[in-house]
Amino acid sequence: MLRSILIVLLLLVVAGHAYAVPIVLKHSGNRSGSIGSTTFVNADFTITAFADTDDRISSTNVSFTLIHDSASISIDGVGEFQFVSGTRTFVNNFFGIVGFSRPFSTDLFNGPSDPSFLTWDLLTPIAPITGDGEYFRWFSNVITEAGPVRFDEGAGSTSRFEAVPEPNTALLLSLGLTGLASKGRRSLRS
Repeated sequence: MLRSILIVLLLLVVAGHAYAVPIVLKHSGNRSGSIGSTTFVNADFTITAFADTDDRISSTNVSFTLIHDSASISIDGVGEFQFVSGTRTFVNNFFGIVGFSRPFSTDLFNGPSDPSFLTWDLLTPIAPITGDGEYFRWFSNVITEAGPVRFDEGAGSTSRFEAVPEPNTALLLSLGLTGLASKGRRSLRS
C-alpha cells in the first residue's frame, strides 16, 4: 500500500513538470526548390523536428525559441532527409506567427500567422493551424544529408504548423497510469 502511495506521489510530481517534455514540431507547406542536385516543383513538404521544452529560450519578452535535437524534411516525390545544419522553431507573440530557421539566425520559413500564437509559449501542444506562409533566405546553406535544401523565396503559399507531445513520452505516461490503475484494482480486491 505504501508503495502505491509513493508511486502516486511520484506521478503527481512528474505531472507537475509535464510541460518540460520532448515535443514534436511540424512545419508543412508546398513549394518549388531543390535539395542537392534534385529540383522539385510545387511539392508538398513537411519538416519534422524534435526538441525538449526544457531547452526553450526567451529571446525577448514576446519571442521564444526551441533549438531542435534533430530535424528532417520529407518532400513528396523526392524523399526524406535529416538536417545536418542546426535548426530551430520560434514563435513571436507580438506578431502571432510561428516559424522555422537556423539557430540564432534569420527566418527561413514563417507561417502560419494566427491569434493562437499571440499567447503560445512553445511549451504545450497546439492543434494544426493553417494559413499563409512566406519563405526567406534559403540561399544561406541549410544543409541536409542530401546536400543544401533551397526553396523559392516569397509569399503566397499555404503553410501548416502543429506541435504534439513526442509519441514515446505520451505512451510511457499512459502505460504508467494504466499499470498503476490495474495495480490499485488488484490491491482493492485483496
